[in-house]
Order: sequence, then C-alpha cells, then structure tokens
Amino acid sequence: MVLNQEDFELKIEITERCNATCTFCHQDFGNMKSLKQLDMGQVKFWIDWAARGNISSVRFTGGEPTLHPHLLDMCKKTHDAGLYVTINTNGYTKFVRYERIFPYVDMLKISLPLVDKEKLDKLTGIPNSLEKKLKTITASIEKGFEVQLLTAMVPENIGLIEEYILFVKDIPNLTWAPLRIESSPQDEKPISDYQIIEMAREISRLMDEYPGRVPKLGLATPFCAVEPIELGAKVFAGRGEDCGPFKSLTVTAENELISCYSCRNPITNHNSVQDVRLDKEYQYLADINILPLECQKCDYLTRCMGGCSSPYARVAKSGGQVDYLAKFNGVS
Repeated sequence: MVLNQEDFELKIEITERCNATCTFCHQDFGNMKSLKQLDMGQVKFWIDWAARGNISSVRFTGGEPTLHPHLLDMCKKTHDAGLYVTINTNGYTKFVRYERIFPYVDMLKISLPLVDKEKLDKLTGIPNSLEKKLKTITASIEKGFEVQLLTAMVPENIGLIEEYILFVKDIPNLTWAPLRIESSPQDEKPISDYQIIEMAREISRLMDEYPGRVPKLGLATPFCAVEPIELGAKVFAGRGEDCGPFKSLTVTAENELISCYSCRNPITNHNSVQDVRLDKEYQYLADINILPLECQKCDYLTRCMGGCSSPYARVAKSGGQVDYLAKFNGVS
C-alpha cells in the first residue's frame, strides 16, 4: 500500500472543543465538553512530517477547528509548505474568523446534516442552525471560496436527497458530499439494513436522473449491504476508495497518529510516512485476512474492504470481522 499518492490527506484534530452538541456525532466531543487541543509546535511537527512524506493535503478538523486560537498560524504554515489546506467546520463561527484564514485555505467543508430547520436545531443543539450555516456558506461563496457541504446521512434524509442536489446544482464553487453516518459507542447501528437499502435505491435513481451530479455515499458502506451487489458498487465509495488508512491518516488532539477518525488505536511507528506501513495497527486495518472468506473472494474486495473498520461497526461473521451491514450477496 502506497501512502504518498497525490490525493492522500493528513487530517489533524487540532481541538476537541465544539460549539454544537450534534446527536449523530460519533466523536461526541461537543457533548463531552472536551477542551483538549494541540499547540502550534505539535501541529508544526505534523505539517513538516506530511511535507517530507509527499502528502499533498492537510485538513484541520476537530471538534470545531475555528475555535482554536492559533488556526490562522496553522493554516499559513501549511499553505507556505505548499500543501492543500482544508477546514472542516460546522459554520457557526462569526464570519470574520473565516475571512482571516481565507488567504491560506483552499476549501471549506461545512457540515449540513439536515435541511429541515426545526429538526436541524434539535439535532445540533443550536438555535437557528440552518440560517447560521447558510450565512457562512453564502458569504464564503461570494468571496470566491470553494465550499463542500458534508452531510452525515441520518435516516431522516431518506426521501430528501434530491434537495441537496438541487441546492448545489447551479452554484459555482459549491459541491456536496453525502457520508454514511458512523457507528459510535452511543449508537453502534445508527442506520438499519432497510434504511441503507432505501438510501442506495434513492441515490441510484438520482444518479440516473442527474448524470455526473450525484456523488457516491462516502465512508465505507459494504457493497453487499444491498442487492444486487452491483448496486452497492454503483452508489457506495467503499473503504478502499475513501477511508483511512488507504486515503488518509489522522492526528488526534492527544497528539497521536491514528488510521481514521473511528479507529483510535495509535500508530507508533511513524518516523516517516513509509514507516507507517510497517506499524501493526496500520497493517491490521489494511489486512484482507481479517475479513470473512466471502469478502476475500469478492470481485469488489479492494474497493469495498468489508465496509467500515470501526470497532463499533464490526461484527464477527463467517470466521472474520466485517461491517454489521454486510450480507455477502444477500446471505447473512
């Protein structure tokens, strides 16, 4: 597995502070009221580490990264190192703070889990949540900034996916990325077998109706969660295409390198980017042998990789560990 491909990304959780309490958040930092964060020296180390390893992109995330007092300096340092800079944000911070970082940032990724005002307020714990997000989105686009909306596809979005497509369809510099809602200690099965099937059918229909405008569902849904498996291959990105450790690594607010947001065991062998491949945690998550034999024989193995590798999403099945949504072509 090669780590220094052009689109490989290092995500840095610079803070666990968050000004929202989203009920679907698998990190739950906002609800925990965590104050952990990295200092500038720690972040500088990882920026230099990424640049030495030919990683092309750094994403600052959290928590809510705009709450970090040194975000501007971090963005400038990353920009000056020649790396692509992305910020994950909920869009609730005063716009003047976004304006300060704009010269050093290439993209904002703004969460938009629902388009229903009342439901979004309840989901995030923020009054007038949709209005605040839309103000940030509109102001960013007016400044010529590239914005991507991130939607954790909670079950309430089934039947409403077309609204997101129409919202971004004719707006320059605005795109949309639907993401599978992730398992967490609070909710190990946040989406059911039936719901993922309904979502897949809806995405497929819209892909046909709006060619080239409907993205695949990101974040590691097993292709065999739906029938036929070709439908899953059409509408799901797959872990091998979209997730750590294949497409990104993450640095936590405790200054530990991990394989992805949801797999929090540290990678200790990281003197260089290539040394990461020799670490037992990386090798475990990249190993096909931990998957059931049905997965290992599947034509889509390297794209799907058995779905999500989160310990909260995985179950024991057919002698291996696999995403709870996996059905092996309809045979549970």
